[in-house]
Amino acid sequence: GFIDHSGRDWIRWLECRRVARLLAACPALERLSLPMAAITLDVLEHPTLRDLELNWFGMTPMGPADPEGEGPGPRASGLDFLRAAQLPALERLAIDFQFDWYIPWIASDYCAPLEAVLPRLRCLTLRYAEDGDLICERLADAPFAATLERLELTGSWLSERGMDALLAARSRLPRLRALVMNQPLEVGDDAWGLLSRAFPVEEPAS
Repeated sequence: GFIDHSGRDWIRWLECRRVARLLAACPALERLSLPMAAITLDVLEHPTLRDLELNWFGMTPMGPADPEGEGPGPRASGLDFLRAAQLPALERLAIDFQFDWYIPWIASDYCAPLEAVLPRLRCLTLRYAEDGDLICERLADAPFAATLERLELTGSWLSERGMDALLAARSRLPRLRALVMNQPLEVGDDAWGLLSRAFPVEEPAS
């Protein structure tokens, strides 16, 4: 990485203003992994993209958004650009919501990927979401719910409200073969047992 005089690693935070230009220049692109950033984008579209990741690459965010302290970083367009995404070939979407103290995620960020029309989506990963209950409540109405085969909620905060929402959504998720998550601390054994009997629950990979 690039280290400035303060010792901060500036490569860990990017302001992305040219994602659309990048995608247009790579019409055959199938996989894109972007660092979490201040993404400025109205809509995300690409004809062949099959795998999209937005993550932190395992590092704590540091960057020019706040050179002296710990955020918060700029939201730019948040994740709203996913709501109207035109990604007809997308099969996997993975978003890491860690470090909510750096990016102040709001409800629309959690809802945006669940409102996207993604006809070929099979695998959805939403890690470390602060409002996992909201995600579970919106999942049943996701346009791709009927085709989803794998859902990962590793590290996302859920209560029994979220468990109830997942159970209520079971019939809307007929192809789901793997629900990847640990038992949340806020969820009792009885509620977890009901969920484990209704879904093929898997522990996250270590």
